[in-house]
Amino acid sequence: MVVAVVALVVACAGSATAATLITGKQIKNSSITGKDVKNKSITGKDIKGRLAGRTGSQGAQGAQGATGSQGATGAQGAQGATGSQGPTGAAGSALAFGKIGETGALSASKNITSVTRVSMGTYCINTSVPIQNVIVSRAAGGEIDVDFSVLTDFVGVFGCLPASDDAVVYTTKSGGAEDLEFYVLFN
Repeated sequence: MVVAVVALVVACAGSATAATLITGKQIKNSSITGKDVKNKSITGKDIKGRLAGRTGSQGAQGAQGATGSQGATGAQGAQGATGSQGPTGAAGSALAFGKIGETGALSASKNITSVTRVSMGTYCINTSVPIQNVIVSRAAGGEIDVDFSVLTDFVGVFGCLPASDDAVVYTTKSGGAEDLEFYVLFN
């Protein structure tokens, strides 16, 4: 009977000891492994500090992200060296051309023999070659309501010399005659 009572006391004492709570402070680091835990009561939060510094295999590459916004414009680079001069271009097809000043002064011309300003905005132009076509354009930019009228094959119109003038250019601005600087081209 004495043996039975001692066995009962030892059994009760063992159960009471097993029922005592064991904390992490009482467990030596790295002494418990996954094999020691039979249920799933330990979570990632329970072992968060234990995996620090360990690396696993690299996962699959993720999808490409959206394009970012364009950055600011960079500083302008230095000017490059001057290139070599190109070859001379082919001769133009104009039979005659020139720049006519407001007073009828002729400059930068070819085959124009004379220009006469006979009245406000009226210029008689003679050439040394036969002409078929006349093109006139404004020499200075920024003008509005500028118009050019060109007459050919006439005798004594606008006070020009009979049968010697190849063209008369009549310049107007805002509907009225006005002396204007212009370019003239004959083909």
